[in-house]
Amino acid sequence: MVDYETFIINVFITTSKRAVKMIREDFYSLFRVIKILMCPPEDMTILEAAHESTQLKASGLIISSGILIEESF
Repeated sequence: MVDYETFIINVFITTSKRAVKMIREDFYSLFRVIKILMCPPEDMTILEAAHESTQLKASGLIISSGILIEESF
């Protein structure tokens, strides 16, 4: 016999952990984007910094999407 209360609690805890991981990854990538845009390395032009920040934000969105897809399964 399945203990439904334990099942529901485990689903909730797992979902909460993944949501926290997704939020953490989003804020980390956003922080890195702001850091690159505000203080680009000396050997990097503004255009290169903008391109790099776009890539960083895209990678953060891809990671978050992967977490959401994993959670849906």
